[in-house]
Amino acid sequence: MKSPRRAVFVLFGCLYLLSLGGGFYSSDGEVMFKTTTALVERHSLALAADPGLPQIIQGKNNLYYSKYDPGLPLIGVPFYAAGDWIAQINHAHRTRLAAIFYLMIPALSAAGSLAGLAALIGGNRRAMAILLAAGLASPLWVYGRTLFAEAALACALTWAVAAISLQLSAVSQSENANRRGAASSTQNLPLSNRVGEGVGGEAIFPVFAAGIIFGIGMLIRVSLVIYLPALVWMMIGPHPWHKKQDPECRGAACRAQFFHALPQWAAFAAGMLPFVLILGWHNGLRFGNPFEFGYAGEGFTTPPWKGIAGLLISPGKGIFIYAPPLILSAILWPRFRKTAPALADFLALAWITALLFYGSWWAWDGGWCWGPRFLVPLIPLSTLPLLALPPGRCWRLLLAGLILAGIVVQFPGVITDVIPHYAETAAGQAADINQINFTISDSPLAGAIRRLWHGQPEPLAVFHLHDTGLPLTWTAGVPAVLIAGALIVLWSIIKDVIIRRDKP
Repeated sequence: MKSPRRAVFVLFGCLYLLSLGGGFYSSDGEVMFKTTTALVERHSLALAADPGLPQIIQGKNNLYYSKYDPGLPLIGVPFYAAGDWIAQINHAHRTRLAAIFYLMIPALSAAGSLAGLAALIGGNRRAMAILLAAGLASPLWVYGRTLFAEAALACALTWAVAAISLQLSAVSQSENANRRGAASSTQNLPLSNRVGEGVGGEAIFPVFAAGIIFGIGMLIRVSLVIYLPALVWMMIGPHPWHKKQDPECRGAACRAQFFHALPQWAAFAAGMLPFVLILGWHNGLRFGNPFEFGYAGEGFTTPPWKGIAGLLISPGKGIFIYAPPLILSAILWPRFRKTAPALADFLALAWITALLFYGSWWAWDGGWCWGPRFLVPLIPLSTLPLLALPPGRCWRLLLAGLILAGIVVQFPGVITDVIPHYAETAAGQAADINQINFTISDSPLAGAIRRLWHGQPEPLAVFHLHDTGLPLTWTAGVPAVLIAGALIVLWSIIKDVIIRRDKP
């Protein structure tokens, strides 16, 4: 495919928009929507106190603010304004329509993360299978219709890694060409190293862009910073200490490569710095201290073994249950590392960091939500080891089976609301929450299946736009446009990848 990123974004963007439900499905989302409303209508970040929303906390000068970082509410301003404007023109319900437009943020963010993944892996048949594994056979689909920050974090992290990875690939190809005595032209490289030349003639602009992208992600949720060490390690490139050579040569090569990476680190930090400063300003506005975030009284009180086990294999939150293709990714990681050591090392370090960090957090399970919410930002990149799938029909069937299993698992979460299950089962009691997390019959998946069995699906927003007061042209036209867009792009993918049988 000539432009897999655009095709992937349009295809999954249409699908996720068609999947949008009728609400935010989280008090987190409600608070962020309120913050955007305050920004648009009162040009302020301050909110009214609400005992029903503990995420609104008291700050400086007896004013109340969202406990969350400002990134997503700021991104939501144009979405809110567009929905409100269309509602006014059509004499529709302004708040309801603004809320539906606001829900486009996670949908487009989830599609954007898959476009970033496509930038890394291309558009052949195996790439399409990997994109299906990430986009439909994992909780990314559910979080593409739910107003949490995780889909946006997945987009930011995936594109930051893509920019760094493609830059490393460009430099590596250039060095290989120079060693072969080839011309120094880089016109065919994924990201030209002629742009923003730094030390050694290497491009630093893509790494600077990666810093900007990662900074935006931190502005959305500062906890994204836990992946910074893995990114710094990745920017060193293929590590020479893995090579078989005498210790003195290996040590010299390591020192040289460390200093070689300094311009990359500096460029990344420069791109990230403005957003770090905005975070500090936001904290100072709320609490009078740039280093004080909105998580006072919360900490790392969960025994790590419990949280890690829960995030990996528990019936309520286990990543291998809610994203079955990642089982095969874990098996194939050693094989993947032989061909892409920098990416493989990033994944290993990122997963170790995430499991230790979130596995120790007091709310390691992410609250009332579908599957392991905190691990969703890692899901698109974690399908990369599937590129190392060995040849053979059995391996292909195994991958297809795991993708199908993942789609079957996600479907109940996409067309039902998980919140009533928590409300009925947990009733706010810690013991009951543990029961939901660790008991198969009380897991969110089991609850969603029961709701489907009893005929309690969740209405999809784009098919009920008349509830907002929009005329029939919108009610019928929006779903038709989204379905047509998805089908046209899907046909182009089938034509280019399946019919023409592009080779991996």
